[in-house]
Amino acid sequence: EIDIALMRGEIEASTGSYMSILVDHPDWISQKKVVFISQMGAERDKGLADVPLLTELARSDADRQVMKLFSSPLVLGCPFLAPPDIPAERLAMLRQALSATFRDKEFQAETTKAGFVVDNPMDGGTLAKVVADMIGTPPDVVAKAKAATADSKKSN
Repeated sequence: EIDIALMRGEIEASTGSYMSILVDHPDWISQKKVVFISQMGAERDKGLADVPLLTELARSDADRQVMKLFSSPLVLGCPFLAPPDIPAERLAMLRQALSATFRDKEFQAETTKAGFVVDNPMDGGTLAKVVADMIGTPPDVVAKAKAATADSKKSN
């Protein structure tokens, strides 16, 4: 319904996933029916190289920390999890196998054929750092993020 409203001009903006638009409405991108004004994440998507990250638009370090916190869930993507007491050698083996799978040409061909885009898979160490950074977010940044969310709910 939101996509239809956007195309009819009933709304002027929407949030969404670049990948879902790429899969569901590739003509929107090729025919320039939509303009991406910003993106969330740790790094710019290859397909949106000229579109700034929210963290790049922040006017202060405090605002940048809030934007980083807001972007963290997207950075995590679709993580694969294991129990906390997994032996280190098994964890290393699983991480290596998953990394090899993402590099496998046959796997890439199958995901593309199925309409999925597997782009920039994150290694386990990087994922663990993102989670640790989220958990270690200073309380004042969390409070500022909560206030920003509360303000946006009031305006809706």
